[in-house]
Amino acid sequence: VPFIVASVQKEVLGAQRFEFLGIVLDPQSISTSILQSFGALPMGALRVVRDTATFIAEILIYVVVTFYLVADAPRIRDSFFLLFPTRYRAEAMVLLERINRVLGAYIRGQFFLIALMSTASWIFLGLILKVRFALVISLITGVLEIIPFIGPITAGAIATSVALFQPNDFGWPNLGFAGVVVLVYFVLRHTEDYLVIPNVIGRIVALHPIIVIFSVLAGVALGGILGMLIAVPVAAAMKVVLEYLYSKLVS
Repeated sequence: VPFIVASVQKEVLGAQRFEFLGIVLDPQSISTSILQSFGALPMGALRVVRDTATFIAEILIYVVVTFYLVADAPRIRDSFFLLFPTRYRAEAMVLLERINRVLGAYIRGQFFLIALMSTASWIFLGLILKVRFALVISLITGVLEIIPFIGPITAGAIATSVALFQPNDFGWPNLGFAGVVVLVYFVLRHTEDYLVIPNVIGRIVALHPIIVIFSVLAGVALGGILGMLIAVPVAAAMKVVLEYLYSKLVS
């Protein structure tokens, strides 16, 4: 802003006063007022505006890029296959189609987990404990399950906060009622981590539960939360590639 004001003052308005509709304007005083106004703004407010604009721009870019990827998916796929030598192109198409099926199955498995956790949360919160807004909280719980660590903690914190400030049908103190909700989320989360994900997701992507568990641990160690998110599909894709290479070597 200071650069723009200085440029306009120097190149367009000059340093002289001028009259516009009977009003005498002084470019120097106008630019000083603008700079003082911006200087008086708290840095926190400017940071919020900047971060909000950045977030909106990233969302728009994400939507536009997603649209083009979906619309031009066949062309992108065909162009990618052109990178392979002609004699290997057919085999590459078969291999990538296998990987595509595995990744598609993994995504469907994630939707299954969302539905499962939403239903289980609704049974405990809505039907048994009678927590207020149980349906909304259960849906939020299911959706947040796809975000490792942060998602389940956030969902549990929301449910616990609601339970802490509501009367219950059991005559328990509010703190005890909230503690029961925490226990429910603890049991549900660990049941999902050690039973549902290794067996359900492992069967969907054709990986042994032990491989699923170690894949997640390796993903956390190598890439943090993002590594944990992509650990299982990456392991499934690697399994497809290794099976292909093994069959080629044996043949």
